[in-house]
Amino acid sequence: MGNRMYWLAGVALLAAQPALSQQQANPQITAYQGGVDAGEEADTSRIRITAMDMAVRLAGPTAQVTLEMELATDNRQDDEARLSLLLPEGAVVTGYALSVDGRMIPGSLLEQTRAREVYEDEVRGRIDPGLAEVTGNRFDTRIYPLTKGKPRRIRLSFVTALDPDRGLHLPLLATQDVGLATVRIEAAGYAQPPEARFDGDSLRFERQGDGYTARIERQGFRLDEGFYIAAGRHAGAVLAVHETGEAFLALTLDDLPEGRAIQPEGRLRIYWDRSLSRRDDLLEQEIAMIEALVERTRPSAIDIVSFASDEPVVNSLTDTRALRGVLEAQTYRGATSLAGLTDLELEQASQCLLFTDGEATVDFATAFTPDCPTALVSSSRSADSARLDALAAASGGEVVRLTAENADQLAARLSQGMASVTALRDDEGEEVSFRQLAASAGELALVAPAGASAFWDVTYRSGDGASATRRIGRPRGDAIASDGPGALWA
Repeated sequence: MGNRMYWLAGVALLAAQPALSQQQANPQITAYQGGVDAGEEADTSRIRITAMDMAVRLAGPTAQVTLEMELATDNRQDDEARLSLLLPEGAVVTGYALSVDGRMIPGSLLEQTRAREVYEDEVRGRIDPGLAEVTGNRFDTRIYPLTKGKPRRIRLSFVTALDPDRGLHLPLLATQDVGLATVRIEAAGYAQPPEARFDGDSLRFERQGDGYTARIERQGFRLDEGFYIAAGRHAGAVLAVHETGEAFLALTLDDLPEGRAIQPEGRLRIYWDRSLSRRDDLLEQEIAMIEALVERTRPSAIDIVSFASDEPVVNSLTDTRALRGVLEAQTYRGATSLAGLTDLELEQASQCLLFTDGEATVDFATAFTPDCPTALVSSSRSADSARLDALAAASGGEVVRLTAENADQLAARLSQGMASVTALRDDEGEEVSFRQLAASAGELALVAPAGASAFWDVTYRSGDGASATRRIGRPRGDAIASDGPGALWA
């Protein structure tokens, strides 16, 4: 499957698990006495959050978040705490640590099977282990033991790109009162402060150096509105230093020409992933989005290319009313393979869409480059973001995230020409690997290694179809200490 990791006592595992519903607590915390799951309904009230500390550092259109929580139980016998936390879509977990004898011990990366074996051995041996799993945007951890009067702390670090429409949203919801909570935000290199709220209270930003800071503290409260932050106005080019010492560039290009509407009577090509992992995606919303797009662009023909690990199947339609029937008739089985798509001979399309979760389970390294700019649409919470970005960059397209509510909004956006970065070169003319981020209309955003280059030439295609190149000078002053751009690029 796509991206997976595993840690213990800080070991992180990535494994497929169902997403939390909006009605559930986030984090959801359950207790198992003695670390034993006897098949009975878990206790969700015995373990509570007695302290929470969140630090957010913004670097251009990226955010680095460190969330630390202290967990306590009233049980005099040993409990195992199981905590599930829904993260922002596209978040990349960069670290996990667990308190052992009062010290925070960082996690170590292990394979899934080995991580679980070590965890179970340590539970049986009455050692203090912690197991963490990350799948898509869901983080799960198991902590043992947790005893009355001996709270344990966990620390989770992740980075994410700021969504151009929604900013950053961490949907926190606690069913019991939280003890002491502190939120701190640093927005270096910002000319205008962002807007932020924690549990409904707005944070007040103060000018500090070339940016802004904010802090809020709450105690003894029921957390039910989460954390939100919307980006303010930041520098177009930002240098950020990763903890490894490597410098990365976070770049935003603005004032791009407005997108040109897709001309009617063109040809629409739809690549439709029918692998088993797609069965639980928002398929109805995906079909509804295509119908809304067809209504806007009125193509004369539609090619539906369905694929999995078997041979691709091509259905060519001239009657767009047959679209829903073809897509609803798909059978989802097998793995995902892109290999069969490379040799297909298809009519030239004016617009291409690829619906997938990016989890290439058979031929991850297969190079597939559609012959038209392609929008990669994903509604999966466990989507392989890095894979999707690489596919989009190869075709000069973009990645769009479909939710249960934004089908019409995405259809309107995709009815306009896409802007995309096609090349990034350093001051010696060498190509630089980059990852394009979602951006507002009229903008492009990317992250890339900065190296020692004095400037970069960015070649892009704007929404009106024209190509251009801009030269961006290396930002002056000190670089921002942030893992955000580097972790998102990797």
